[in-house]
Amino acid sequence: MRPLLTAALAAAALHAATIRGVVVDNQTGRPVGRAVVVAQPIAGTAGAARSAVTAVDGAFELRDTGAGAWLVIATRRGFAPTEFGKGPIRLEAGGEANIAIRLRRFGAITGTVVDENDVGLQEQEVVAYRNAQPPVMVARSKTDDRGVYRIGGLPPGSYFVRTAARDSDEGSFVPTWSREAARLQESRPVDVQYDHEVVGVDVHPFPGSLVSFSGRVNAGGGATVTLTSDTGVLTTATDPNGRFRFPPLAPGPYELFAWQRDAAAWERLDLYRGTADHRIALAPQAVVSIRAEDTGGRSLVAGAVPILTRRRTLVGAGAPEPFGGSPRNLPPGRYEFSLAPSTSWYAVSLAGKPPRADGWLEVPVPTGDLEVKVVLSSRPATLRGVVRNAAGDLAAGAPVYLGVLRTVRTDTQGEFEFYGLAPGSYSLLASFDADTPTESNSRAVRLAEGEDQIVDLVLHTAQ
Repeated sequence: MRPLLTAALAAAALHAATIRGVVVDNQTGRPVGRAVVVAQPIAGTAGAARSAVTAVDGAFELRDTGAGAWLVIATRRGFAPTEFGKGPIRLEAGGEANIAIRLRRFGAITGTVVDENDVGLQEQEVVAYRNAQPPVMVARSKTDDRGVYRIGGLPPGSYFVRTAARDSDEGSFVPTWSREAARLQESRPVDVQYDHEVVGVDVHPFPGSLVSFSGRVNAGGGATVTLTSDTGVLTTATDPNGRFRFPPLAPGPYELFAWQRDAAAWERLDLYRGTADHRIALAPQAVVSIRAEDTGGRSLVAGAVPILTRRRTLVGAGAPEPFGGSPRNLPPGRYEFSLAPSTSWYAVSLAGKPPRADGWLEVPVPTGDLEVKVVLSSRPATLRGVVRNAAGDLAAGAPVYLGVLRTVRTDTQGEFEFYGLAPGSYSLLASFDADTPTESNSRAVRLAEGEDQIVDLVLHTAQ
């Protein structure tokens, strides 16, 4: 038995492939130690992912990867995950590949926050927003003793910068967009790239009056109260008498959420003047259930329908999570529901309305029982095809973007597939260079219900 086992192991070793290489800093060329390197097999390649940690000299070795196509990605804290080359590495049985991965850093925005006399404001909070509709808060920082700030860790893209409300012995300032703009429409976006720091994004905050906000929770002490605006979240706790107080706030819209054990309250607030005795009445959380049926009115088992939910606030949407088949207790507030991608269904309506183009629909959850009706069609559309490069060769491992909705990678034969699609218009882009598609580089596609459409793509390359 032992000779047979030894022979089998020897045969496997002959067919095993190896990826060796080094990881270096893209800007300096210096070796990067303690980086994690992962090799992932492309669909159609046998084997499991392999990983290794680089030595002090940046060297790594991935053994027993096997024949096929492999994506190799390096990561380390402070750097952006970086993929080797523009496509997977192809290995023959028993072959070797020697590569160098140039690890890129995220982008950054720096600037100075100054008062009316161009004197730097210390400890001023500065917030970066991704340029979206509406803008999405992504990072924040504070100025140093000279009024200088730096917001790092930013993926490539377009951003806006704004100061937060400030009340100190140096005066009161209202939130202000760079550069010296009261409204977003008057501000200018900042384009961020890998390995690049955008400098001189200065802000002159406008002096202005802030508003006070305090009140009482009916549950007494031990309750938690949060205020959410588009600049972030403030949290405080009630005293033994149920009273709470927030620091001076910028005038504007807010969402208030309070909870204590299994009771909660939620409401929208327009705070444009001080409020000293706002009353909050906590109530039991709502019991939310899903009722699913097909377009013919036939009931479906809720647990078999992959419904997702996430909480929505003024700072954006939370992480989605499966709803499950049983009723759930949810605190009051704004939620979004969606059908997870399914080969069998697409959502015609959620809570009586068609979902947005991204598949989600906002549903307010009150302080009482709520049933969310989901109507599904058993005729989803499918979009599939093959990606080739400019030379006509199959592009294995290429990212294919379905607008901003979903992203898949092609398999070893250059094939891709999107399933569970509702009828409508979509855009397609295959590229190793683009993070998201734009109208200028995407291909428009229109799908009918139940259609299985084949669309072949040419790999887009940045100019």
